[in-house]
Amino acid sequence: MVPLRRLLQRELLLLIGLLAGLTTLLAWAGMSRSMDQQIQARSRESLARLSSDLKGDLALVERVGGTVDRWWREGRVSFGDLPGAEAQIAPVLEEFPLVANLVFVSAEGWGLSMSRLSDGLATYHLDARRPQAMKRYLRQGGRRLPFAVWERTPYKVYQRPWWKLATESTSAQWVGAYRFVNLPTHGLSYMVPLRGPGGELQGAICVDIFLRTLSQRAWEAQPTPHAQVLVSDDRGTALILPGVLSGNAASPEGLPFLRPLGPDFLPLFHRLQGVWSKARDKREPFRLRFGGEGYTCIAEPLVGAAGVDWRLSLAIPDRDVQGPAKRLSMILLLAGLVIMGLAAWRVVLLSRRFSAPLEALAAMAQSMGEGETPGPVETRIQEIQTLGQAIQRAGAAVQQEVSLQRQLLRSQRVQVVGTLSGGIAHDVNNQLAAIVGQLDLARQALPEGDPARRRMDLAEETAHRCSAMVRSLLKFTHQTRHEFLPVDLNALVRSTAALLGHLLGGRIQLELTLEPGLGPVQGDPVGLEQVIMNLAINARDAMPGGGVLTIATGRAAGGAVRLSVKDTGLGIPADVLPRVFEPFFSTKAAEQGHGLGLAMVSGIVRAHAGRIEVQSQPGAGAEFQIFLPEGRAPGESHPAAAAALQQLPSLRGLRILVVEDEIHLRDLLMEMLTLRGADATAAQDGAEGWEKFLQGAFDLVICDQQMPRMTGLELLARLREGHLGLPVILISGHGLEGIEEGQARDARLRILAKPYGLNQLLGLIGELLGDRGGHSGSPPG
Repeated sequence: MVPLRRLLQRELLLLIGLLAGLTTLLAWAGMSRSMDQQIQARSRESLARLSSDLKGDLALVERVGGTVDRWWREGRVSFGDLPGAEAQIAPVLEEFPLVANLVFVSAEGWGLSMSRLSDGLATYHLDARRPQAMKRYLRQGGRRLPFAVWERTPYKVYQRPWWKLATESTSAQWVGAYRFVNLPTHGLSYMVPLRGPGGELQGAICVDIFLRTLSQRAWEAQPTPHAQVLVSDDRGTALILPGVLSGNAASPEGLPFLRPLGPDFLPLFHRLQGVWSKARDKREPFRLRFGGEGYTCIAEPLVGAAGVDWRLSLAIPDRDVQGPAKRLSMILLLAGLVIMGLAAWRVVLLSRRFSAPLEALAAMAQSMGEGETPGPVETRIQEIQTLGQAIQRAGAAVQQEVSLQRQLLRSQRVQVVGTLSGGIAHDVNNQLAAIVGQLDLARQALPEGDPARRRMDLAEETAHRCSAMVRSLLKFTHQTRHEFLPVDLNALVRSTAALLGHLLGGRIQLELTLEPGLGPVQGDPVGLEQVIMNLAINARDAMPGGGVLTIATGRAAGGAVRLSVKDTGLGIPADVLPRVFEPFFSTKAAEQGHGLGLAMVSGIVRAHAGRIEVQSQPGAGAEFQIFLPEGRAPGESHPAAAAALQQLPSLRGLRILVVEDEIHLRDLLMEMLTLRGADATAAQDGAEGWEKFLQGAFDLVICDQQMPRMTGLELLARLREGHLGLPVILISGHGLEGIEEGQARDARLRILAKPYGLNQLLGLIGELLGDRGGHSGSPPG
């Protein structure tokens, strides 16, 4: 028989060994998978960065050619004044070092050639009107020459590929890579034909960029030391070689560019592109073995550069990845051996600790067999049963406590989101207010009809859209109220459907059934859009194999408007259906949902005085129907504010205190008020504002709400203690719910939300000051 101590040691050691081996195997598998995912992600990121950099470089060259073309059409440069054209174009080439050469030549052969050399810019007159072309330098080494003589030049403009293309083309184009004039240098040319009103060719512009300049972009995109990046054209010709091969893979002429891929030239990429061309999903990395070594490979076409048909390829060798993996595996092995040694030592100690009590118990049993009075064995068993029952009760209590902790944690997450969103809203709206204000000032400085005014209007519209997104975040955390407006529900559904295409994927068909002539609903566009998005995402998750999602609108009984979202998915079980709108209730895994989507939908619908109904059967999909009241909400805009916006006030002679902690916004307000003639004083927080207010008499106070040391509401309370009639404008980056009633009682207080236009602020100033400020359409000179 085996002693209990040895049996316990053997079984525990075997169990620990199996667990250690299984843990090591799982750790290695997880580590390998993680490294594969990381190298694939790095390959995608590197190729995307290279694609972006190359397109940016080509776009800069196109920009230079387009600029010279525009100048020629505007008469700012001409073939009749080549020194003036050279002086106009030279700063452009100095600003863009990627441009190697620029040629500006007429159809008769009279023009200008500009090249970037190692010692600076070199430019010369070009006269190709005679059989022997001549040139005369205007600039060498980056310096203008007072005088230069004509000399011969081998440059034959009419034989260049870009000139031949200019005679045939009516629009700007890229010329395929070729060898430049008598130099072991290759590059690309961007050709812009110069044609007259009748279409006759009057000249051409050629802007060159060297392939060796673009090569640096490719080498910087290599994610690992031995990775290789290749750029080739659609015919399989190598344009940019890998950095590790650019010197060894040169052609017999010593030129590493413009050689076709093949078994004898860059065979790795020859095989890589062959495998990629046959791949089903060309966007995903793939494995390749070549020359006894494994590679992770990826390729993609350069998309977005008009007229440039290139292919980007990347190969990452396994040795760049396996080296760190081998070191890590050795560390894991050593750690496992140490842990197993410690576990074995602990098993020996435990076996010795438990063997003595067990041997005593065996002795008690033997003594009972021999007729002696044994100890209370049954009592010990009862204690074990009682302990088990106690553990079961404790386990149930722990489960209940864990469930409560999870709900508390989810609630805290929402609270944290609310706190963060409030701070984000304040900071973002501060910046947006500064942006909108600067746009207003810039727009006032431009004459009517200036094209820049339209761009400023578009920028201001974008800033207000960003503000709407911030308000949507605040509505989710209940930090601001819904802003109800007349909403065209059909138009809202169409605009939201345009966004859903990216979320639903290609396996779900979206259908819209919209009743024409539907009356408007009174609602918050951002909130209603969030309702549609949440219901659509739920429907997508219910159709993992694809299906049809139908969004419909129509009229319902009682003057209501109906919005329906229906899917053909898995459906909702009958026992789950009554609980779908409960907060934190979800049938999804913890990482897929937190049970807040439908709860938010229900809350938004209730805030719109509507109701929501759901119908579903397992396997037959689900339909959510929302009923909203039709019509416009009562209330009109304040007539005094509308009139003030129509005629902006002059502030000449008025003393105004500006209290704002955001420096850019504070400077903007000071500049605007000063331009309007006001005597403005600035304070960087509420406490400093109160000190400056006590030092002088002011006609108006403009203050921010959220500031250090003293908030805007606290400053307002102090001002109202002794100055009830003082006009005050309180500005806030997020909601100020709870003071509307106080504002209604205070006729000398106005609330302004960020971001705001300067005209809005001036309108409120005119409304508060009344006849104390004159009216003027522009700031004083």
